[in-house]
Amino acid sequence: MKRGLLSLLVCGLIAAFPALSHADFSAPIIMTEPDGGFVGDIGGPVPPDPAITVASDSEGGFDPFGFGQDTSDGIQFHAGPGVWLPNLAGSDPLAFAPGFWTNFVDADGNDVWVLPAVTPGGSENEPEFEPVASWYFSPGGQWVDGTTSALILLEGDGTLSDIISLANNGPNGQASITFASDPIVPEPSTLAVFGAGLAALAALRLRRKSS
Repeated sequence: MKRGLLSLLVCGLIAAFPALSHADFSAPIIMTEPDGGFVGDIGGPVPPDPAITVASDSEGGFDPFGFGQDTSDGIQFHAGPGVWLPNLAGSDPLAFAPGFWTNFVDADGNDVWVLPAVTPGGSENEPEFEPVASWYFSPGGQWVDGTTSALILLEGDGTLSDIISLANNGPNGQASITFASDPIVPEPSTLAVFGAGLAALAALRLRRKSS
């Protein structure tokens, strides 16, 4: 899928729900994963939280956070345990079920969540499904203006790998981060219908605001 199409899709989703953000987010960042997988920082910060590190593999052995076995994806919260909590309202029902997104504290005391390479939904190469997981900043606080709205990771062949999105839609409007691993994106033949749906949702929200 073309990079411009992916960027347009994510921007459209964000624009359709402006009330979820309450901040001036910058455009999504699109990156291609290197051969050994991607590990990098993303985020505002949410004061006083330091950076958040995300990781995505390239379908090979991958354990950047010291989980002890092959992982597909991961997220490392440098603020320590209990600061970022699962946002159940923004996650798939099975996201934090046994065998899917798994929590541990690494050797440096960071709170880490990883998606194992093999889950009840299948292996990382041909998964039946990989649940979307979301976390929120439990002390309260929001992403600062200028924070990127999403990190879009592509495989080496240009296909979509992951979408990691940031918003202020946690409980009571707290900052949140959502990790969609290997998300399902509409094919070009269905984008017209999808776009019409986004436009209808945006129009509905505008009508509600003006009434």
